Amino acid sequence: MFANYTIDWYKPVKQKGMTWEQVKLLAGHPLCTIGGHTVSHPALNKLSYNDAKKEIQEGIMKIEKETGQSVSYFAYPYGTPNEIGVSEVSIIEELGIKMAFMAHQGCLTISNMNNYSQLPRVYFKE
Repeated sequence: MFANYTIDWYKPVKQKGMTWEQVKLLAGHPLCTIGGHTVSHPALNKLSYNDAKKEIQEGIMKIEKETGQSVSYFAYPYGTPNEIGVSEVSIIEELGIKMAFMAHQGCLTISNMNNYSQLPRVYFKE
């Protein structure tokens, strides 16, 4: 569909995304924790179990390498129930992640705190 266009899809990320130096600076602050994501931001449930695990694991390893800190938290790409299923939750648990956050808005309640692999999160938008 976009074969005839020369669009730099990474330009907005380059303009507004953080550099690794900025991430390292933030990671060094005592009130900040850098969590994991993935390598290329795919809808995880569209991948095979092994490919999804590789996306998650390599993303975590990259952050650990760049910051020098272990990753205990994770935010799912897209993060809605449409992209997260039992397989994705089991990967997070298998990798020893303490808490993982979905992208749906919400507050922590007794009912959603039972599964630390699917917590709601509040996100900020520019």
